[in-house]
Amino acid sequence: MNTRAAKSLSLVALSLALSGCSTSPKIYVASQNSTFLFTATAAPTQVPQTAASGGVSQSLPPQLNSPITTLSPSLSSISFGHVVLNTATSYPVTLTSTGTAPVTINGATVTGAGFSVTNPELPVTLSPNQSIAMAVQFSPGSAGSVSGQLAITSTSSPNPTVVIGLIGAGDSLPMPFSGVSCSNTSAIVAGADSCTSNLNGAGADSGVSGSMSSGDPAATVSVPPKVPSNATTAEFVADSTSVSGIQISPANVGSDTSSSVSQTSAAISRLAVDASGVPFGNVGVNTTATQYVTLTSTGDLPVTINSATLTGGGFNLAGNTLPVTLNPNQALTLTLQFAPTVTGSASGQLTITSTSSANPMQVVNLSGSGVQHKVDLSWEAPASSPDPVAGYNVYRSPSGASSYELENPQVVTTTAFSDLNVQSGFSYDYTVTSIDAAGGESIPSNTATVTIP
Repeated sequence: MNTRAAKSLSLVALSLALSGCSTSPKIYVASQNSTFLFTATAAPTQVPQTAASGGVSQSLPPQLNSPITTLSPSLSSISFGHVVLNTATSYPVTLTSTGTAPVTINGATVTGAGFSVTNPELPVTLSPNQSIAMAVQFSPGSAGSVSGQLAITSTSSPNPTVVIGLIGAGDSLPMPFSGVSCSNTSAIVAGADSCTSNLNGAGADSGVSGSMSSGDPAATVSVPPKVPSNATTAEFVADSTSVSGIQISPANVGSDTSSSVSQTSAAISRLAVDASGVPFGNVGVNTTATQYVTLTSTGDLPVTINSATLTGGGFNLAGNTLPVTLNPNQALTLTLQFAPTVTGSASGQLTITSTSSANPMQVVNLSGSGVQHKVDLSWEAPASSPDPVAGYNVYRSPSGASSYELENPQVVTTTAFSDLNVQSGFSYDYTVTSIDAAGGESIPSNTATVTIP
């Protein structure tokens, strides 16, 4: 501790308006000791504390609760199921920054025959709660099951490498269908419906067992289809709002050991939205926060997104041109922004209209709060000084920089100052000097650093 008090000053408290700091009420330093321990509770920031002895004080800026960088994927594995040889199907993956500090995605690599990934431009840095989408594709070149991995590397502190398992199967077309029919000829409606699959030719002597595929994730088949020995049809019961087709896998049909085929029945267009609500959280006034919503064509037919409109003060849609037509399994990511101009809570809605036969209009609720970020500084006057202190100057620089700028237009006559000119996501260093009646200025105090969330 520096015991020279003449024209010295210690910055003893630094806090955000949205967070506080508290320490033990008294701290005792044992004789001959040069260090001491104390307990502090604070939000993630650097908060200076003051030690005092014999009327002389010195501030120390400890590091409290270091920010955490975390990257979270929307799923841990992808099963592409059966895919016809030399055709491609894709699946969207959403990556979200779920920590308290920005995370940088450095790269994404894929292993496994037939798997590939369409990356956004990397590296990319995501602020807390921000998301980004990438598409994983499977295009088998040979028959049989295939497994692989998507490895995503980032600056995430708990898991710098996120691994997503991939699995799929390549199939040929051994015996085409002539059609699939159901009792309800217009579409398979909610509830049980009896359906029949038809083959161009008789099944194998041992029979052919099959499984259902559907454009609707809610589709189920209560009685799995099976083509009896030497038969040309298979009956099954569907419990669903839509069924895209039937997949037949042969059992003991000679040399043909891999087969899968999909025959469309009651084909529909459907648009899926990956979120029903988007919370932006606290956003600094006159700053902008960004979130993403992914739209995916999950039906059997292409779907056209006609419009996407936003309501609510401060909410905007950026970077998207509509209308856009999506083929089955194709996805589109909408970029949403919240830029509050006043403090307080705000709410709005994203309304999406499309040619989806199941849900032509979908609504996503939006919420956020405009907050005025500020830094509150306070300090103790020098315990003793040859010249009376007339006021103080407060200096600030971007964290880690060497050039400081004066923040107060006039000399501060109290031992406190509030800096309102700060921006979310930035860090700042502060020092304070004392001024005597003649305008003489002391050496700077210790440096205190704060990060604006």
